[in-house]
Amino acid sequence: MAHTLFFLSAVLFVPAVVGLARLAHPTHPRAAFWGCVLSLMGFVGYGALDGIDYMTWVAGKADTGLDPVAMEAFIEAALHTNAILIPVLVVFTLLPIGLIVLAVGLHRAGVVPGWLAALMPLGMVGVAGSLQYPVRLVLSAIALIVSFGAVGVKLLRTPSGEGSAVGPV
Repeated sequence: MAHTLFFLSAVLFVPAVVGLARLAHPTHPRAAFWGCVLSLMGFVGYGALDGIDYMTWVAGKADTGLDPVAMEAFIEAALHTNAILIPVLVVFTLLPIGLIVLAVGLHRAGVVPGWLAALMPLGMVGVAGSLQYPVRLVLSAIALIVSFGAVGVKLLRTPSGEGSAVGPV
C-alpha cells in the first residue's frame, strides 16, 4: 500500500511542479524553466529508487511465488553495483537541484517566503532518504505538504480574475 501511495504522490507531484514553475515564470523565467526541467528529470531517479525499494519488499514476502534466493541475489546486485546505483543516484539528484532552483525562483518572485521554499527540496530529499525511518519520513512528507500546500491555498484564495498569485504569502 505504501508504494502505491508513493507512486500516486509522485504522479501528483509532476503537475504541482509544473504549476509552481508557471507561478515563477512571469518574473524569473530561467528559474522556472530549469527548476521544472531538472525536477521532472529527477523523477525518473525517484521512480527507480522507489522501484528498488518495492522490489526488496516483494522479495521479502513468502507468498509471492518467486524464488527468494534468486530475488535476493538480484537485489544485492542492484544495490551493490555501481553501474546501477551511480546513474540512478545522479538522475535522482536532479530532483532536489531542480526544486532548489524552483524554490529560489518562487522566493524571488515573491510567491513564497524563503523558509517555506526551502522545505520543498529538503522534504523531497528526506522522503527519498528516510524510507527506513518512519518518523523522518513523516516529517519530510509534512514539509512537502506544508510547502506545496501553502502555495495551493494561496492560489485557491486568489480571485479568479487576478491571474497569478504572485505576491507575499
